[in-house]
Amino acid sequence: MKNQVFYRAYRPQKFADVVGQEHVIKTLHNQLKAGQVAHAYLFTGSRGVGKTSIARLLARSANCQGMTGGEPDNSCDICREMLEGRSLDLMEIDAASHTGVENIREIIEHLNLPPTRAKFRTYIIDEVHMLSRGAFNALLKTLEEPPAHALFILATTEAHKVPATIISRTQRFDFRKLTDEQIGRQLQKIILSEGLDIEKEVASAISESVDGSMRDGLVLLEKAVYLSDKKTSAEDIQRLLGITPVKFRSELLELLQAGDLRKISDFFKNLSAQGYSLEQFTKDFLEFLRNKLSEDMDIQLSLISEHFLRAYQQLRVSPIPELPLLVASVKYIQSKAGGDKSNSGSGQKAVEPSLEKLTVKAAHVLNGHIEMSDLQEKWGDVLGRVREYNQSLVTALKLARPTGTVNGSLTIAFPYKFHADAVNSAKNRLVVERVLEEIFGRRIAVNCVMQKDILADNYPGDYKGKDNGKGKNNDGDNDLLKSALDMLGGEVIN
Repeated sequence: MKNQVFYRAYRPQKFADVVGQEHVIKTLHNQLKAGQVAHAYLFTGSRGVGKTSIARLLARSANCQGMTGGEPDNSCDICREMLEGRSLDLMEIDAASHTGVENIREIIEHLNLPPTRAKFRTYIIDEVHMLSRGAFNALLKTLEEPPAHALFILATTEAHKVPATIISRTQRFDFRKLTDEQIGRQLQKIILSEGLDIEKEVASAISESVDGSMRDGLVLLEKAVYLSDKKTSAEDIQRLLGITPVKFRSELLELLQAGDLRKISDFFKNLSAQGYSLEQFTKDFLEFLRNKLSEDMDIQLSLISEHFLRAYQQLRVSPIPELPLLVASVKYIQSKAGGDKSNSGSGQKAVEPSLEKLTVKAAHVLNGHIEMSDLQEKWGDVLGRVREYNQSLVTALKLARPTGTVNGSLTIAFPYKFHADAVNSAKNRLVVERVLEEIFGRRIAVNCVMQKDILADNYPGDYKGKDNGKGKNNDGDNDLLKSALDMLGGEVIN
C-alpha cells in the first residue's frame, strides 16, 4: 500500500486519468493544444468531483515545457516543482480561511511581478464563494485587466454565491457528479492495484453511498481496508455507513402489504436494537421504493412512498424515533383497508370480491348522455362500490373528477399521470366500467385524461374548468375535497 492516503495517491496526474468530466477536459485540451488559455476560469460543482485536481492539471499543462497533446509531461523542471509544491509561480489559496480584502490585495501586489520560471503566475482559489464583498471587489478589477502572465482558476461548490460580475469575467465549467458505475469501476481498479482483500461487492456498496463524490469513495475504501481482520464484505461497509441491507427494505414492504402492524412495530424495534439509524433506513427505504416505482407504476407503492416521505420529514423532530414510521404504517394500512380499523391490527387483509367474477363483455359505445347532476349525485356510490372490488383504486378516483361525456364515453380527469395510467389499465378500467354499469344500468366506456387537458378551451367535453351544475354534497364529494385539501393545503370558504 502507498504511504499516502488513497485520495492523494490516486489523484489524476494527467487529463487521461480523470474519471468523468469529459465535457470539461475536451474543451481544456483543445485550448491547450491551440495555445489559447483563458486568463480566468471558474470550476463549479459538488465536492469530490475533480475541480481542484483538474485545476492543478491545467496549471501544469499551461506551464509545461514539454506539453504534448494538451497533457503535461510531469517530468520537466516546472512540472516537478509544481508536483512537489515548491513552485514560486503556483499559489493555492483556501478562500475559506483567507476571506479578507487584504489577502486579495497581497495577491495583486505579487501579480505585477513576472513569473520566476513558468510562463504564467497561476492562482488557484478554492471555495472562492467564501470571499468577502470587499475581496470580490478587489479581485474584480484584476480580472477585468489582468497582466498577460496571470492565470486565475477559481473553484467553488456554491456558484450562486459568486457575484455575477466575477462569473462574467471567467470561463465557467460546471462539473457533474460521477455515476455509481464510474466510481465503482475506479474503486475496483484500486482494489486490484493495491491487492486488497476485499469482496467485489464492496466497490458497488461504496459507490452507491457517496452521492457522486470520488474523493468520498476513496476515503471510505481506505476505511474498508481496516474494517475486519478477515475479508471485508459489502455488509461490513453497510454497517460502517449505517446503511441497512436490502433484505430489511424488502421485509418492511412485505409487512406493509400484509397489513401486520404488530410485526411492523417489532421490526422497527429490532432495527433500532441492532444499532441502525431509522432516519438512514427510511432514506434507504424511499430509494428502494423509487426503484420499484420506476419498474412498476403501482398505486400501492405510490401511497407507501407518500406516507414514508412525510415520516422522513418528521423523524428529526420526533422525540420517539419509531413513532413517525409507525404512524405512516397505520395510515397506509387504513387507507388500503378503506378505513376499516378492525382488520388493521390483526394483520388480516380484507377479502375483496374476485375479479374473476367480472365477465369481460364486448365494448359498447355510449350512445346516450349522462347529466352532470346525476353523475355528481351518484359519484359517491361509484366510489363505494369500486372499493368493494379494489380498495386501492378508490384513492386514485378520489383525486379524479368525472367531467361528462366525450365521444360517447365517460371522461374522468386526473391531476397526476400515474393515477390516470393506473385506472386506465385493462384490469382496473374493467372494474370501473362494471360498477358504472351496475349503478347507471347500462354499459359505459371510460376515458382517462389529464386535468390540464380538460382545462383547455378547445376540449370537446362538458367541463371546461368550472362546474356545470351544483350536485348533491355526498360522501364521495367530501372525500374528494378532503384529499385535495390534504395534498394542496387550504381551507373551505363558504
